[in-house]
Amino acid sequence: MTVMHDAGTLSELRAAYQAQLAQLAAERDEARRQARRAKDEAASARADLASLRADVSQLLGAAASQLDAIKAKAGS
Repeated sequence: MTVMHDAGTLSELRAAYQAQLAQLAAERDEARRQARRAKDEAASARADLASLRADVSQLLGAAASQLDAIKAKAGS
């Protein structure tokens, strides 16, 4: 009877262990997906920032040109 009881306990422990391994694997996979998503979002944000910087630089250049033209008219 003890051997049967021990075998049943061992089977239960094995099943619990396998269930826990499966849960940990699922959590690991989800964490990897989230990390990949975050990496992609960071790359996209860097690209957006670079584009915004270029736009601001272009606008500042245009504003500087306009100010130079205004100064030139005022000085003549």
